Amino acid sequence: MGKTSARGSNGQKARSGCALRNFEGGQKTITSLPRRGFNSIKKESDKYNIVHIGRIVEMIDESIIDKNEVIDKNVLLKTGVVKTLKRKIKLLFDVESSVAFNIKVDSYSKNALEAVKKAGGSCL
Repeated sequence: MGKTSARGSNGQKARSGCALRNFEGGQKTITSLPRRGFNSIKKESDKYNIVHIGRIVEMIDESIIDKNEVIDKNVLLKTGVVKTLKRKIKLLFDVESSVAFNIKVDSYSKNALEAVKKAGGSCL
């Protein structure tokens, strides 16, 4: 075995300026194939500001929100529960509510609606 010890030195790698990165032996790369189908730009999480019942109950217990007044978008924005009113607000269930309160937002989950009514409150 002389010179290159049977490893070879002729060919593409021996030439100056060779670029073998992402080379697949002449096969077309999978990234260059056309994409099929439709991917929505907006995700489901981008459509709503999510508010959990537990967060509202926690703020009522800390006297940040008055439980006798109607909790609406402006109250949630003023107290910092939501950051913007550009998106709709959706109430989700996470814990059983021990406090009755009246809330008015864009949409409710089925379990959240039942939990608020069970505690003696209402969803307007």
